[in-house]
Amino acid sequence: MKRQQYWLAGVGLLLLLALYFFGQTVPPHKKPEAPEGGASGAPLVKSIGLQDILQASQARLKPDQLSYVTRLQNSVVRGDVQAQQLHAYRQLAGFWKDSVQEGFLLYAYYSGEAAKLEKSEKSLTFAAQLFLQSLRGQDNPEVKSWMATNAKELFEKALELNPGNDSSKVGLGASYIFGSSAGNPMEEI
Repeated sequence: MKRQQYWLAGVGLLLLLALYFFGQTVPPHKKPEAPEGGASGAPLVKSIGLQDILQASQARLKPDQLSYVTRLQNSVVRGDVQAQQLHAYRQLAGFWKDSVQEGFLLYAYYSGEAAKLEKSEKSLTFAAQLFLQSLRGQDNPEVKSWMATNAKELFEKALELNPGNDSSKVGLGASYIFGSSAGNPMEEI
């Protein structure tokens, strides 16, 4: 070999050693700005709340309908608060079911709230099934996640009353799967 070839091989070896010892060989750790889904169980989609759905639905109401809904929402006063709330929730559920074409989400929500106050396995399961049946046809992932969370909560309350109810167990599993709020639904089931 010629002298130039030795120099070139030596300089190349020095550069390789310099990169190996002084170069960055591990990528920098980046903190995720948004929570990622996966095994940690963090939600995969942005969450939506009742207030968002309620505001969007109330924006489409006529003034007399809006005043009726507001009056029902504020109708709970002193005395037997639980009975008053139960009555108000049933009236609100009926209003959103009958009076407004696109009020199904709020009908299901208020039916669920009434069922929670009533503490009846039948009404809890009915309200949870309302969410679950419409969950399959929902396109918006935020609303779908909200519905799955409500269905899950209602099924869990029904299972507290009757732990042996197989249909509630299946519904709970379906709310995990269709809602896809968890990264791995089989861990939850």
